[in-house]
Amino acid sequence: MIYILELLNKIRFSDNKGNYVVRYFDRHKDTTKEVNFKDIKFFDKLCFVINVEGYDSLIPLHRIKEVVKDNEIVWRR
Repeated sequence: MIYILELLNKIRFSDNKGNYVVRYFDRHKDTTKEVNFKDIKFFDKLCFVINVEGYDSLIPLHRIKEVVKDNEIVWRR
């Protein structure tokens, strides 16, 4: 099984980043949310950063549940 950080790095250097969607658990709303990979501003070994309603939000990598490419799941926790 591939680690999530390794997969995110592969996607980052891919030509088709826009085809990937990251699904993560939002603990504040107790639901799963989606973000297009091209909307991720930054990531490192602990978290990724997205802009939500004008504010940067840090999402820990352990909250990622799935990575989807063209409606097909390529990684699942």
